[in-house]
This record gives sequence, structure tokens and C-alpha cells, in this order.
Amino acid sequence: MNGMKISRDHLSRKAIVYVRQSSDQQVKNNLESKERQYNLRNRAKLLGWDDQQCIVIDDDLGISGARAENRPGYQRLISMIALNEVGILLSIEISRLARNCLDWYQLLEVSSTFGVLIGDEDAVYDPSDFNDRLLLGLRGTISEVELQQIKNRMMRGRMNKAQRGDLEFRVPIGYERDHLGKISFTKDKSVRAAVSEVFRLFKSIRSVRGTLFEFCRRNYEIPYWSEEPGLCREIRWRKPVYDAINGIVKNEFYAGSYIYGKRKSSYNPISKKTIHRTVEPKDWDVYIPDHHPSYITLEEYRQNIASIKENSYGVSMSKGAPREGAALLQGIVYCAKCGRKMRPRYSDKKFYYCCDAEHRRRALPICGWASARRVDDRIQKAMLDVLNDGTVDLTFNILRQQKVEINAQKGALEKKLTRIQYEVNLARRRYESVDPENRLVASTLEEEWNDKLKQLEEVKNESTALNLKYDNDISAKKVKSTIGNLEGLWNSNRFSNSDKKEIIRT
Repeated sequence: MNGMKISRDHLSRKAIVYVRQSSDQQVKNNLESKERQYNLRNRAKLLGWDDQQCIVIDDDLGISGARAENRPGYQRLISMIALNEVGILLSIEISRLARNCLDWYQLLEVSSTFGVLIGDEDAVYDPSDFNDRLLLGLRGTISEVELQQIKNRMMRGRMNKAQRGDLEFRVPIGYERDHLGKISFTKDKSVRAAVSEVFRLFKSIRSVRGTLFEFCRRNYEIPYWSEEPGLCREIRWRKPVYDAINGIVKNEFYAGSYIYGKRKSSYNPISKKTIHRTVEPKDWDVYIPDHHPSYITLEEYRQNIASIKENSYGVSMSKGAPREGAALLQGIVYCAKCGRKMRPRYSDKKFYYCCDAEHRRRALPICGWASARRVDDRIQKAMLDVLNDGTVDLTFNILRQQKVEINAQKGALEKKLTRIQYEVNLARRRYESVDPENRLVASTLEEEWNDKLKQLEEVKNESTALNLKYDNDISAKKVKSTIGNLEGLWNSNRFSNSDKKEIIRT
């Protein structure tokens, strides 16, 4: 029956063996399936094609058959068929060629037009024959249904596991999983201290960028996961960057919450790209509070998010982070006529508050303005009248918090000192274990050892400077003296404009 379908015209053209497996894991582990697909070359010889006419297309190993545009091997196959170079197309089964009806029927139409046969391990089909075309169409539909069933089973399995909080995904820095998959704090105390320090400083500063500047000022490093090709995932340290601080502060995982379905993806057939978007909390698939140990409470996390939103200048009712401009009520002064927020304007060393939102949007007249210097003077006077000897107790509460902060800095430096001391000892052992005659390796290891020793010396000097800086406690008498001279200090250059704005907001 198969031989009756194969003509001399078919034998004069090439026999294509199309090989595909859906994932890299299948390519590595499903060796028997791959071997069966390559053996179709022998089937082409049995059907009458010479060895020189048999071509194997295996460019799509490790690529899903759900779409055609990301498969270079399939596109090459279609091009060869359209050039009338193919007599027969062999594949182990229909699902290897296409997993959706659009691509499958396109292949059938092109094959029928150019007289190409389609074969598998069992039979040879002629797409131009009505009965064979009907059978191939049904098999293609079944292949697409099978793919959807596989996807549905996998998605439902993942969802069921996620609803129990057992679906595993990569945990952020500061956490780790044990051999049973249970989430816990990392055993590295220096990493835990660094993550805790991020939240502690943000609680005090209430700004991601301010927290970053403070980290840099103190010469702190921040841990991160390093994933180099061919190597295990490991913790490394580097200078802090904004995205790292922001990623920690805005990640609800640190508040003990387990979330699944925070991002949704959809495929755009026009741009041929998968688009990822973040969805609203009400649309999350799974949300489990108090799922694992937390660095902060859920209430603290929500306050942090509110502070970040408050610092945004893009939100109409937010204050915005304090800037260095001279107008002290930036972000917190509103128009008495319309209730909109006024913005500071600067011109020739003069500054004022202006309500011009509708002027900028619709070219309407400016609603109102006021001299910033006159308004700020009255606000400053009212604030300085409030600050008197009665605030000494409050001041000492702040000093106690400062002492806790200093102790935290010392603890962080001690942990950093311990970590670098370990790295120095490790570099020394590596250097001592190498053959002295192998100078190419020994010189490199010696340089690494010297670099670690320099880092150790820098941290020791930093620790000594911190101890000298905060050795003396501040007395209540000195505090009262400072408050008595607060107006003079305020009008001097001791406070920056952003510091003044923070104090006024407080």
C-alpha cells in the first residue's frame, strides 16, 4: 500500500527526517525517543531513497511544537517543500511536526500542493488524497487536544500544590530551603544581618534612595545570588544598588507571605513575544499570610509600601520625597481655593508656591500663589515654639534608638570582619596548597590573598573609627543647651533643606 503511493517523482527528490523534542530535559534523558527518530533515516532507505538523498533536520531539539515561528528547523522544512525539493517527510509521529492546527493544516496544504508524502513508523500518507487528508487532519486535531490536556494537568497540579503553599520556587536572598523543601532563614548570619539592616534603615529613613545612600556612606555591602553557567547558585557580596534595596523592601515574601500568580503572561502573535504583566492583589491565584518566618510584620510591610507610594511624585496626593530646594513645604501645602496641591517654583533666587495644575493642563488662569519665604517663616516659628525643654524625654528616646543603631552597625561590622577573615584564611590555604614551582597559578593566588588582606585591614579601620566616634554619651544638660540654641542652629548651615523638610513633616 505504501509502495503504491511512492512514485519516481517522489524518489527523485529528497527524503526529510524531522527530529524534535520539546525540552532540554527530554533531549538529555529521553535518549530512546531520540534514537527512534534518527532511525527513520533507515526507513527512508527501505522505502527506496538513496542515502545521499536522506536529510535529517534536527535544529529544533529542545523546542516546543506549540508554535512554528520559534522553530528554525520547521521553517527550513517549509522552505524546502515550497522549493519542490522534498519527496517525503518522515517523523516519528504527527505531534513532532506541529502541536496546533494552524501550523498542521498549513503543512498539509503546502505538502498537497507540491506533492509531498508524509510518513511515520507505521504508514505513508498522501495529503492530496481525500481519505489520507481526512485521517491526517484528525490526527493533527488529536495532537493539539493532547497538548492542551497536558498543559491543563500540569497547571492544575501546580495550582493544587501552590494552594497548600508547597509549590517550590526560588526564594529571595536571606532565605533557604532544607532537604524537605521547608523555607527558613539562611544559616549565614551576615546575610540575615544585612537584610535586617535594610529594613531597619528604611524604617528610620522612609526612602529607598535614602537607605541606599546610608548603606554607601557606611560602606556596607549587600548579598545577592550569583548564578554563573555550569556553577551552583551561591551567595556573593557587592556594593549596594538601588534595585537591590528596592527589591528587598517591596518584596512581601519578607513579611512571611506566600504568593502565587503575581504575574500573568500572554503571547502576542504580532510581535511574537510573550508579555508579562503584574496583576492587582485581588487577582492573585494564591495568597497565604504567615506562611514562613518573616523579617518584618505584615503591618510594617504595608507601611513601607505606603511610604514608597508617598515618596512618588507621579501620584497626585502624595507628598513626594524631600528634595534640596529652599521651599520647606514642598509636597505638603495645598491651595485654599481649590484644594489641589501647590508646587514650589523658583525664579531669580525667589521661591513661591503656585497652584497651576489647571493652567498647565487647560491653559486656564493660575488659581493662586503665595510667597514661600513668608509662609515658611511662620511654619518654622510655630515649630520652634513647640520644641522646648519638655521635649528632652522624647530626644533621649531618639538617642536610645541611635545607640541601638550604633550597636547594629558594630554588629554588622563584626559579621563582615568574620566573613572576610574566613575568606583571608581560605585564600591563604589555597596559596599554601599550590606547587611553588607553578608560578602562573601561585602568583594569581598570592594576589587574591593580598586583596583579601587589604579588605580585612579596611574593615578593621572602619570598626576602630566607629568606636572612637561614638564613645561618649550625650547628657541631658547638653541636650537642653542644644534646644535652647535650636533657632540659631536651624538658621545656620547645620541642617540641609531636605533635613528641615523631614523635621517639619514629622
